[in-house]
Amino acid sequence: MAPKRLKKNLKLGKVTVKDITQRTVAIIGQKGSGKTTAMRMMLREIDKLKIPSVMFDPTGAAVDADFFNARMSSDKETWPITLEVIDIAWNDRAPLVVDISDLNREDASEFAAMVFPHLLKKQDGVVVVDEIPDLTPQFGKFKSEELIRFNRKCRNRNIGFVFGTQRPASVSKDVLALADVLLIMRLAWPGDMEAVEKILKRKYGREEIDSTMQQISHFGAGEVYVVDFRTQG
Repeated sequence: MAPKRLKKNLKLGKVTVKDITQRTVAIIGQKGSGKTTAMRMMLREIDKLKIPSVMFDPTGAAVDADFFNARMSSDKETWPITLEVIDIAWNDRAPLVVDISDLNREDASEFAAMVFPHLLKKQDGVVVVDEIPDLTPQFGKFKSEELIRFNRKCRNRNIGFVFGTQRPASVSKDVLALADVLLIMRLAWPGDMEAVEKILKRKYGREEIDSTMQQISHFGAGEVYVVDFRTQG
């Protein structure tokens, strides 16, 4: 008999993400909107639920004393040690932030090719990637196909996927298309507004989209608009 699937709802203030280990959540917001703070809060709430979690941070902004932190080196011989650290943290259900800010684009892509197939062997947890365009840009040479594959397959392992970006226009459409929950914070650049509008067309009509985008452009820090594509309205 198959093991019972872990089911937990994640509450983040007034926001609830139902069944977090079965969802793909996109947190979108320009610099200073509160996106990284929201991701830190999310990790803390995931920890309270005793769900394994690991976050990959291309900028170093998410490193926090509340979490275990591992800083990646460009010395590739040390990379297997990071996999061991991830395994220990996952098994102990301890939130881990892997700081990959010292890696260049090529090395980050190579590291992703190693770590995301490894994570697909796990079960019942949440994986978070901040500033995902660094790993899955819409255009460019170093797009991580393994991260995109992880995003497609992780739900089968009951692993939720959360990613953040300041620039949704720069994210691979293969990643954005699979987001079924959007947490949208302040945006202003026209290209990013257009990218979000294209996603909202899956759920809303023109009038509601125009009203929503007007709200988002005037948000203060920490304000968020929630879209859940699995619910009505």
